[in-house]
Amino acid sequence: MTGPLFKWFGSKWLSGKTLPAPRHETVIEPFAGGAGYSLRHASRNVVLCEIDPNLQALWGWLIHAATGSAILDIPLDVPEGTDIRTLGLSEGQALLLKTWQRTNNVGDCWTISPWGNKPGQWTANTRARVASEFGEIAHWSISGLSGLDMLATKREATWFIDPPYQYNYQYRNKPVDYLRLSALVRENVGQRIVCEALCAKTSARPDWLPFTDFGSRVTSRRKAENNHHSNELLWVSDDQPRNVGMNISVFYAHASSATETEVKEEMKKIQIAIANKFARKGTTTTVKCTSGKQAWTEGFNPSMVGEYSTRMNNGWAQWAGGIAKEKDRVSGKNRYDLFICPDRNCGSATNTILSSALNLGRPVFLWEDGKFHVVVSVICHDSDDWKSGFRLYIYSPNDDIALDSNSKQS
Repeated sequence: MTGPLFKWFGSKWLSGKTLPAPRHETVIEPFAGGAGYSLRHASRNVVLCEIDPNLQALWGWLIHAATGSAILDIPLDVPEGTDIRTLGLSEGQALLLKTWQRTNNVGDCWTISPWGNKPGQWTANTRARVASEFGEIAHWSISGLSGLDMLATKREATWFIDPPYQYNYQYRNKPVDYLRLSALVRENVGQRIVCEALCAKTSARPDWLPFTDFGSRVTSRRKAENNHHSNELLWVSDDQPRNVGMNISVFYAHASSATETEVKEEMKKIQIAIANKFARKGTTTTVKCTSGKQAWTEGFNPSMVGEYSTRMNNGWAQWAGGIAKEKDRVSGKNRYDLFICPDRNCGSATNTILSSALNLGRPVFLWEDGKFHVVVSVICHDSDDWKSGFRLYIYSPNDDIALDSNSKQS
């Protein structure tokens, strides 16, 4: 294979030259797109997953139905503005021409663009090459599963995982659940190669895996000052299953003024941050966060009996004071492994919860600017301010702790 079969933004055809080679006979792309990585290793048993209907149809045609003559019958030099659907082409032919004429256009724009006669688009040489090389993928298959569902099968293979980037255009599909994706990648088996990129506008770094810098790639014909480069990131596993079995339960002591959306967003960041710390050491973790509001609401659940419900009947202070003592009703172990607060100043209830945890020798952390800091005490500095009159004191304001000793083995 000397080039891509169709144009698709981010297909990794160029990057494929420097990406790790597959170590398994089977290569699976859960987010296929243009499948540039697999095309460079076309002789392998390749399995593609793709939920975009146009790409599904195009890959299906190229693998199962296309012929060299059908590709050579796709016309050249079609006038700009022509609707491809009026050319009398089959669905597969029309989709192939569409991808070369409207690179990465996932919508329903079918008109010929002015790019057609520029190098690298639908030219006589391109058409001849595609017609002569498409047969190299006749043994490939395209799955009906979504990328996440395919990852859940945990097959022994080389997994090339190139999802829509966290800080990039998500196309017309639903946003990716990066927390679930992160867990599935870590828990999988075989060789795993995962691609991401910095945010082109803010340089924000994706946080769902501990990515490393991979290089800068040209992504379009736009001018250099208009984000035409992508700062690519990479995460590569070894070829062995990760050490699975760490369960960590977190109590998230947020302010009462925090909205439900704010709480969920911060808890997701905490889950990812903790999982990443263990991933760097080859261990996967299941991290469960419970917010103060969730814990309070659970106290009114009629199905809960015993000590927890008794505390609820005795009021807020009694409930807050007992959180750190809560036990798992099945295992008898502490219900919460970590207590995490996102604010240096906190209210009376949070003070009661955190101080109780500290008195019991339980780990308490301040979550600030994406880092964890050890809390050594909570001091009252304004007894009249029950919403923010208490202050967290930390061991080292510049140290992002490792969390190693603050988890339990399942």
